[in-house]
Amino acid sequence: MLNQVQLLHVCPRARAGRIVAVVVLGFMVSSVDASHAETVVGSGAATIGSFDSARVLCPAGMTASGGGIDLFNVLTMSVTSSAPIFDDGGTGQRLLFTPNGTQPAPIGWQASARNESSAQGDLKVASVCEATSDAVTVVGSGAATIGSFDNPRVLCPAGMTAIGGGIDLFNVLTMTVTSSAPVFDDGGTGQRLLFTPNGTQPAPIGWQASARNESAAQGDMKVAGVCKTAPTVVTVVGSGAATIGSFDNPRVLCPAGMTAIGGGIDLFNVLTMTVTSSAPVFDDGGTAQRLLFTPNGAQPAPIGWQASARNDSSVQGDMKVAVICAPEPEALLLVACAAATLVTVRRLRATPA
Repeated sequence: MLNQVQLLHVCPRARAGRIVAVVVLGFMVSSVDASHAETVVGSGAATIGSFDSARVLCPAGMTASGGGIDLFNVLTMSVTSSAPIFDDGGTGQRLLFTPNGTQPAPIGWQASARNESSAQGDLKVASVCEATSDAVTVVGSGAATIGSFDNPRVLCPAGMTAIGGGIDLFNVLTMTVTSSAPVFDDGGTGQRLLFTPNGTQPAPIGWQASARNESAAQGDMKVAGVCKTAPTVVTVVGSGAATIGSFDNPRVLCPAGMTAIGGGIDLFNVLTMTVTSSAPVFDDGGTAQRLLFTPNGAQPAPIGWQASARNDSSVQGDMKVAVICAPEPEALLLVACAAATLVTVRRLRATPA
């Protein structure tokens, strides 16, 4: 246990990333991991009629809570994977090759996109990374028949919430992501994001994703939900509507004092709509900066989520976007330290000379 004088000094140092157990008058005030979340950003470029993928790894000692991809041209490019990757002792194992069931927390993110335009198609990939020790990943699989789709779902273990998730496809040239989003507690198998009201909602309980298969063979896929014990997490939901032959790109921001740790998008028609981005956005002092315009490398934690979808049907295509938000670790620590310091100073003053 820390003594009173040590307590006055450990709180400022803890903001750099130490775990602090603050005890005041024999009571536990808070136990906070002050290592702030951060985002690692990478880029790729899909040549004409082809695809590219980019992979980013979290710093040592951190794991990926969520991640995403942002595309240069949402009318001529399509997301073909956006998923966590896992420690294999090397550069990371793709979700596609990870067994179903409960797995360790991921160490980074990989995403890919197909380019159907007449010019190179740039893309950015991000992994939101946290210093956490209790996260796990739940992995499931699906298979889309020829010309159809599948939408596998995974649920977190009891007592845990979903902080992020993704989907990985077998063939990125003939399959397309058509949703990747959290699901919510409805007392049964989970409610889709598409049917969840806009505004601030509880933490999700799992992840559902879907993909369309345009090849001449069955198209396999894997879906994952990253789960942890996180009672203070909330979800902010927003909506959009893509007109015929066009797109929409709704954006949702976390409440003040919270940062984004994951997010997703759910589409009304998975056979005629296509995900064209789903990615964190960053504080620029205004309405937030897209991942596409964020430099590669280590960046601050995001403040929200933006996603987009193209509508190739003959009717309006509705969509929902969600961001999963957690309190800023440094804000939590400052509250604990302020309370501890106040009580400690009073006790020190009360001590006889």
